Amino acid sequence: MSAAAFSVSLKPILQNGFGGKSTPWEAVFLPVSEFPVPEEKMLPIRKLWGACRQAFLKGGELPSEVFLQTNHLGRVGSARLVDHAREWMPDLGLGVWPDREPPRLRTHADFQDLGPGEKMQPMMYQLMKISGEALTKKKALATMLGTGVALEIVTPEGGEAFLKRSRALLRPPIKEPGFRRFPFYVPILELQSLESATREQLDTWFCGASAYIRESVQDNGILIVSKAPLAPVLEQMGGEFLREPEPLWRIPILS
Repeated sequence: MSAAAFSVSLKPILQNGFGGKSTPWEAVFLPVSEFPVPEEKMLPIRKLWGACRQAFLKGGELPSEVFLQTNHLGRVGSARLVDHAREWMPDLGLGVWPDREPPRLRTHADFQDLGPGEKMQPMMYQLMKISGEALTKKKALATMLGTGVALEIVTPEGGEAFLKRSRALLRPPIKEPGFRRFPFYVPILELQSLESATREQLDTWFCGASAYIRESVQDNGILIVSKAPLAPVLEQMGGEFLREPEPLWRIPILS
């Protein structure tokens, strides 16, 4: 192996022992230049996601659910989905931001409140859940990673238990009948969600999940959240935690 000509820098969001919040949850953020990510910049993402999921899934002992954030499929993502839809047999559900107003129909006031050049937020945030065995989900991730749509949630109690808890949390506040008919509901979180959340809110929002990895178009990067310490995973990748000039993890990427 030879060291690549670059390394990646991960910003700690929730980092026990490194000046972060007092919470069992830890999180780091990997910024990207754009979505979809150009192929020549995909190596760090593949390495990091692969190492984290290997650790979070404990080498395959724990299950996970893989989702595609359909609002951001775009041309590249849509083409890849069409090529594999029959293999993945995705189910359609709803992503819900637990720290925002629940999904609803637009009102006249929504249009009046728009500023110059401001775009209307989507009424709903749809997700597709990849069906099938662990290998199918792994292949789906490998195919869609970098398009801005990938979301993987590690579910120690099983996917069914996770979706039951997430439905119980996220569906009741929704009043619009059309938005209450989805078969499953999944929490969608971004940097702002994590930075402002309390420990109790994080425990509630993750609905029994032990790890959460999301391509966040809203933040232009990748969120990695875990209830277990992240340092062992990052150090195994050769990572070094730097405190100055601002806290970050520096990880060399090997080709």
